[in-house]
Amino acid sequence: MIDLNRIRISLQDENSSLSRLSKEMIRDFYEKIPCNPYKDLWKKEFIFLYGDIENNLSSNKKIKPEELATIYFIDTNEKEIDLFDLFYSIQTFFSLFIRFVAYKLVSDVKADTEQVDLVKPLLLSILSGRYFEALGIKNYCNQDWFCWIGEDIDDKLEMAVSHLLKELNQYDTITDCDELSKIDNMKQMYETIIPRELRHALGEFYTPDWLAVFTIEKVSKLDEGKGKKYLDPTCGSGTFLFKTIQQLRKNNPAITLDELISSVRGFDVNPIAVLTAKTNYLIAILDLIKRDTVIYIPVYNYDVIHSPQLKHNRWLSVDINGDFYDIPLFLIEEEFYPWFKKVIVESLQDHVSPDLFMHRLREKRMLDEGELQPLYAKLSEGKKGSIIASILLNRIEAYKLDKVDFIIGNPPWVNWEYLPKEYREKSQHLWTEYGLFAKKGKDLSFSKEDISILITYLVIDQFLVPSGHVAFVINQRILKAKKNGIGFRRFRVSDDYDVKVKRVDDLSFLQPFENAATSTAVIFLQKNQPTDYPVPYYVWKKSRPKGKNKLGTYEELEEILSKITIKEMIAFPSDNEDRTSLWITIPKETEMAIQQVLGTNQYKARTGVFTGGANAVYWLEIKEKKENGKILVSNLVDRAKRKVEKVEREIEQDLVYPFVKGGNINQWDVASEHYLLCPHTKETKMVPIQEEIIKRDYPDSYLYLLNFKEELDARKGFAGWEKEIQKQNFHAILRIGTYTFSPYKVAWRYIASEFITTVMSSSDDEYLGRKMLIPNEKVMYISLEDEEEAYYVCGILSSSPVAYCVKSYMNPTSISTHVLEKIKIEPFQKADKRHTAIAKLCKLGHQVKNQKEKEKIRSEIDQIVAGIYHLSQEQMDQLT
Repeated sequence: MIDLNRIRISLQDENSSLSRLSKEMIRDFYEKIPCNPYKDLWKKEFIFLYGDIENNLSSNKKIKPEELATIYFIDTNEKEIDLFDLFYSIQTFFSLFIRFVAYKLVSDVKADTEQVDLVKPLLLSILSGRYFEALGIKNYCNQDWFCWIGEDIDDKLEMAVSHLLKELNQYDTITDCDELSKIDNMKQMYETIIPRELRHALGEFYTPDWLAVFTIEKVSKLDEGKGKKYLDPTCGSGTFLFKTIQQLRKNNPAITLDELISSVRGFDVNPIAVLTAKTNYLIAILDLIKRDTVIYIPVYNYDVIHSPQLKHNRWLSVDINGDFYDIPLFLIEEEFYPWFKKVIVESLQDHVSPDLFMHRLREKRMLDEGELQPLYAKLSEGKKGSIIASILLNRIEAYKLDKVDFIIGNPPWVNWEYLPKEYREKSQHLWTEYGLFAKKGKDLSFSKEDISILITYLVIDQFLVPSGHVAFVINQRILKAKKNGIGFRRFRVSDDYDVKVKRVDDLSFLQPFENAATSTAVIFLQKNQPTDYPVPYYVWKKSRPKGKNKLGTYEELEEILSKITIKEMIAFPSDNEDRTSLWITIPKETEMAIQQVLGTNQYKARTGVFTGGANAVYWLEIKEKKENGKILVSNLVDRAKRKVEKVEREIEQDLVYPFVKGGNINQWDVASEHYLLCPHTKETKMVPIQEEIIKRDYPDSYLYLLNFKEELDARKGFAGWEKEIQKQNFHAILRIGTYTFSPYKVAWRYIASEFITTVMSSSDDEYLGRKMLIPNEKVMYISLEDEEEAYYVCGILSSSPVAYCVKSYMNPTSISTHVLEKIKIEPFQKADKRHTAIAKLCKLGHQVKNQKEKEKIRSEIDQIVAGIYHLSQEQMDQLT
């Protein structure tokens, strides 16, 4: 039997013969793709799944087509590299490769000794799935978009396949199936064959094995007993399926093959993911398969968002990539379905006419030609018939399955606005029906809601038994975002029944996904039970300093747990009157103290100036001040995402300001190292100075901006009504108002793990003289007119109780404007000695440089703040 570990290691070694052969075959497929009859059909499905990925791939700076092509020995001199074609070639090879891995495994366990001398018949039988069907492995694979290579098998392909088989034969070195199923080798092979840059551009980040194991173990304990059924509705490469089978076998060594297959199933809409998951499933049960075993692998090509729908109580309407196929309901009944499936598959294989297809069906039952002939005619058009039929049958079979006890997995984290337009439009009604979309009267196409929210409620409703449980890996921000996740936090499906949050594990401090900065959580839910607050909430952190004890994707759970601490906390809505408000998470003993700090205030936080995606135009470096009063500037292009020409120009200094980035802010301290060209004033607010006026009064600044008109017109950072401003004023920037020019601002970093504040005002600049500091979009701030009030507000926000409270509901790495809304802050009163004392101390804190002095001043502020919030010394100790 082949050793999957050695195969994986060999693929990862770029100097191995297997690695080189894989790259050569991908090159050969790339060269043949222009003649591929399935390419346009594959591309249609690909775009339906991933949206405007062509623009994403071409604009992604981490993807360098020529460098990728070189990996596969593709000549980059003849013509431009087509990333779509390259990706299709890579997927085609991976599909072929894992089919041959499965062939080697199945032929061994089935003791298939029949010799196949000719490569072509073997290749065709493996691609179509007939080889596996003949040996009793049903629903492993069928015709798909990656079988195009079977349409034109030339000598070069036959030789390459022959070499691939010989390579795999070299790894035929193990005798024990147990060695196959210890780790998820298929996922690692996928990650090796498909470059990271392409996977990440598609949003593919697969769940670490240890996280899947933890999730499965915890949810299984919520309802223990035999015969429980599990479903991963977005199973990807099959990690959760693979690990669930392992867990079931570990807990019950006597469990039978039939019991496993009836207990664990998976869905996914991506054909490559489905095939990988099926291979993983096969590996997990391989040692239980005997020569005479017949199994049906319960992993299906199924779209949980676009499930088949009943139509007029007569048809089942199945949506496949935007095309609908209507099946009479009686044909999916147990009595007729096997016959229908057999006839439609054989008829498409034999390329029979619609009349003959109907004749074959009538051998079992009389049918009206109008019911099925149009379906068959649609399927038999062109090359796609057998492929679409396989998907169609898979979706019918998945639709017919009974409900499960546990739903597990890691649904895709994709903002609704980034989904394909057609996909959004067809599913928009579901958000309203499930009560998930809170933005009444607005177009959902601009929503930042995560698709995992909809998937969670859909699968609870459609696939989970009453009182069943869900354990999903989710974006932790769903629980802590002000504007998003509101409908999710209702924990009620439509207005029909409740969903109970049993537990949340917060892994946002760990970043468990390799090479992805994510805020991760695992949520455990139960159907038909109300949520009671507070909810048990567990925060995971590394037990050693940053950079040490790295968490490996394929480590055992026990190893991971030895490297972390898990702190038991509680979670509850931040607004007692609104159960959908963002969550606060704190140690249980601090709840009383936190409640005394929570409340409302009269202050409003803002976001700093945003250039709309043109930092390289508006961000400046001043080279020198000229005798005529103008300044020589150059634009900062090095770190800009969107590059423009680097220029040097003399411009007027009137519209240039020192600007502050998030990194320039520290506790009670602010600096500025660069400058912003701001063509707005306090009077013009969000609309810039009119073009004719800026042209007249600031001609050099106008000519500088005009030089970049094409780039400024192409900016995509303007949304909704802002686009009209941009259309009429090419030079406009965003997040500008009278507040931008207020003399005092209490500011904090947006990207931060700690809530630290400072007062910004004006500075003495060597080129501009006394000039106001303007914050960029990575700075949040409160605009104020009075200096003393600014230091008072900053002092309150800097105090230990308030900083602790903010941290309890902010995102782990970002602190937006909404954090201010939950804090009780008394309006500033000059007659209140406590307020003026805080202001005086805070201003002093800005003047001292010694950190110990700053801490001493903060302690004095804390004592005054304790009185304002009526906090005892014990409570203060809890919050510091």
